[in-house]
Amino acid sequence: MVPDQPIFTNLHYNSVNWLGSVHKLWLLTSLLVWCFAPVVNASQSLQNELLTLDQIQEKIDLKRDWMKYRYDMEFQTCQDLFFTTSCTTKAKKQLQKEEKDLFDQENLLHTRQRDIKKALKDEAEQLRIAERADPKQVQIRANNRASFEEKQREKALREADVEERRKEAAKRAQENRNTSPF
Repeated sequence: MVPDQPIFTNLHYNSVNWLGSVHKLWLLTSLLVWCFAPVVNASQSLQNELLTLDQIQEKIDLKRDWMKYRYDMEFQTCQDLFFTTSCTTKAKKQLQKEEKDLFDQENLLHTRQRDIKKALKDEAEQLRIAERADPKQVQIRANNRASFEEKQREKALREADVEERRKEAAKRAQENRNTSPF
């Protein structure tokens, strides 16, 4: 007996509805998280949100794996049918539809990840600018610079002194040779 429709038709319909509801739930949850994130501890909340987005990416990857598995199973089932081309075409269209949904979710996810990473980078840059502008740090850097320059001068003086001693040592050696009784 040859079935009129593929075996997994109902499964694909339910999975598409399930993906749509998950997508709506994800958008609602993300919206709530973004709106009510505490401003005081922004970098920590952004780090936590980034971790959450990474977990969502893992779930999307898992959905993609299951989607490909279902496609492979349906493709194998289509090989058993007489009209293979129409069955595989339907399976490919279903796969493309599900891939488009996942692609849209990933685009939103990646856009938000880029925004968070940019915000974290900007915040870190602001902290570095504030740290460099701190009067205590400016004074410490000025003291370090002065100390370094003083050490460089002392080194130059020592090297000049050593060079002068070498020249004098040669003169003294010559004088000692000239005054030597031997």
